[in-house]
Order: sequence, then structure tokens, then C-alpha cells
Amino acid sequence: MIRASVLLAPHQNLTIRRGTARLLCVGDYTGASSKYHSGKAQVIHFEQEQSFAETTRVIQGDQREYELLFAIPEDAIPSYKGRIINVAWKLLGKLDIPRGADRISETPIEVLRTMLPGNVDLEMPRRGSVCAVEFELISQWIAADAVLEGAVLVRPKQDLRITGATLELVRVELVYTGTVTRPNHVKEKILEIGRSGDALRGRTERLGFRISLPANAQPFLAVPQARAYYELRAKIAVKSHIDCATSVPLLIYNTPIAVFTDR
Repeated sequence: MIRASVLLAPHQNLTIRRGTARLLCVGDYTGASSKYHSGKAQVIHFEQEQSFAETTRVIQGDQREYELLFAIPEDAIPSYKGRIINVAWKLLGKLDIPRGADRISETPIEVLRTMLPGNVDLEMPRRGSVCAVEFELISQWIAADAVLEGAVLVRPKQDLRITGATLELVRVELVYTGTVTRPNHVKEKILEIGRSGDALRGRTERLGFRISLPANAQPFLAVPQARAYYELRAKIAVKSHIDCATSVPLLIYNTPIAVFTDR
């Protein structure tokens, strides 16, 4: 729920035909190149309107306050700010003034919510044929202020010499336009997790890691037009062979539903 207050304190006598307040959630996907757009670049994901002060006259020096209450759905899309994806919540106020210019105000708000675990169909690319690479994680869902601990498991299919292993945390933003996606990969952290050494067939090498999420980590976002998430990527460099690699999506969630308003 969001509680808002509208305060009328005119500098002159004012007649109001009707006052309205609208709560909006707008998705902006115009950051992608125009050649990738086959539909609307801006989408209204949520809209709710309430009326107040109908046919009202307010005298100069007088003050009137109206309390409004908006219900935010449980599956509300959280606020998100990225390079090519932006989801903004705002409260718009409007006073319809007869024979005069309407008064309009806009107040941005921030909606944060917990993303509950569910089935997420995200591709996990792998490459390399001489060894299998897998992640060992407690969960792909992780709080925004948490430290991620886990391991990369390397299972050689033949005797190999590993020349290095790296771990990469990447933010991925995708805008869907039919069969075309517009990716935006932002490298956040790169961590060396292994040293050179021999790896024997039939033996599993376990490379542990501990990584802190960025302070400005954005929550997982999934809407019909776009998807945004973090991706953990591991690359194993192997002498005389193509590097082996794999990745797994990290689905960030933040606080339970909480709304902050400027009054």
C-alpha cells in the first residue's frame, strides 16, 4: 500500500472542478538502438487513478489536505534503472481549473519487493569438450546485500593442464523485439579463482570462491518486453585446447515490498 497526501494552499482564491492523482509504473526501453524496436519503446505496466476535491473552492490563505491510499499488487514490477531498461514508479497530481491553466505535479517513488523463487527459463551456455564445468551454489536466488560463496567444479574428460581459471560477474539486460534481443553486458567483477596445474581424468577439481555483490545491485526483472539479471561466468583455460566455460544466472532480490514517498 502507498499512502499519499495532497495539500492545497493557494496564493489566490481558487475554484477546482476536479482533482486527480494517478499512480503509474512506466517501463522505458528506448535505450536499445531503434533498429531493434518493432513495438512500443515505453509501456505502462500499472496505472491507478483516484479523484479528490470535486467542485471545490479554496480561499487564499486556507489549507486543505486530502489523504489518498493506493494498493500496489503483490506481483508489482520493482523499480529498476539500467542502461537500456528503466522501470519507474511515479505519482501524478492534477487540478482541473475552470477557465484557467491546470496545475500538475509529479513525485517519483521507489518500489522494492522480494522476488520469490520460481521456474526461470534462462539459457546456460557451455563450451569446451575436454572438461565439464559446473557451478556449485546453494541457490541462484540471493539477497542484494549478501556475499556469494560457492565453487566451480571442473571434471576433466582426459588428462589436462589448466593454465588459469577466472570468475566473472556480469549484468545482462535484454530487450525483446520479436525474435531479436538487444543484450547489454556490463562487467562488474573479475576474480582469479585458480592457478596453473595438472587435472587428471576422472578426478573433480573444486575451485572455491567468495564474492560480494555490487552495492548498487539491481533486482531480477522479468516483463514481456525485457529481462534483466546478473550472470556468473566461469572460464577454465586449458593448454593446447579450447577454453572450457559455463555460466549461471543470479537472480537478485532486495527488501520485501516497501514504498517510500515524498510528502
